[in-house]
Amino acid sequence: MNLTTATHMLHQSVFLHLVLHVSTVKLLISETSLSSVPEPIKRINDTKLSGFHARIGKSASDGKSKIALYLNYRIGGSRGKQRNYLLGYHGERELKEVRKEVENLKGRVAAGEDVTETRRLTLQRQFVEDSSPTLAKLAEEFLTRYIDVNRKDPKEVRRMFEKDVLPVIGDMKLKDITRRDVIEKVLDPITDRSSGTQANKTLSILKQMFDFGVDRDLMQGNPITTVKKKNICSGQVILATPL
Repeated sequence: MNLTTATHMLHQSVFLHLVLHVSTVKLLISETSLSSVPEPIKRINDTKLSGFHARIGKSASDGKSKIALYLNYRIGGSRGKQRNYLLGYHGERELKEVRKEVENLKGRVAAGEDVTETRRLTLQRQFVEDSSPTLAKLAEEFLTRYIDVNRKDPKEVRRMFEKDVLPVIGDMKLKDITRRDVIEKVLDPITDRSSGTQANKTLSILKQMFDFGVDRDLMQGNPITTVKKKNICSGQVILATPL
């Protein structure tokens, strides 16, 4: 029997002895220690990384338990708030990657960062990003619920959107659209093809659409509410009529 095998057997012996008396043990968290955790054990605290621990759930119908991995830490000194940061579940990725993450998190905590709060804000921002509607969504709602109902020429307005608006800013999130985006990507190209009147019509419709979006709580404000028609057509070249 070599030294490695003997050491492993000793660890297992100590482990089995402890489980007969307590539900929480201190042991190196590894594939070996997590592969067959006896029923009484509910928590394993890692011997190398303080705060790193595994929580063993109830056994499923197949006899296996779901094991959650956490980092416990305190932010704000000894009297500060205590946090439990969920790292994931055993089997989702290799433990060596989890341990690297724990080391990184502990470094950030030591520098004063509340990593749990950081993750919460990140997830919140991501949710806002994912759920934020696009201009195309607003346009369809505006055309269906307002233009088709109130305009005598809804097809003309739809053609305007299909030609000059949706191809250039249809995929943009409403929260990201700026006044400059509308002017530079939609209105200026219309003006540049000597269609000043059409540019003004488009500006008027877009103002109505963004106001509609604000009223329906799809966006916080109208980005082009202060844009003036005279400034949109100021760059248009007016050709003189031959004598």
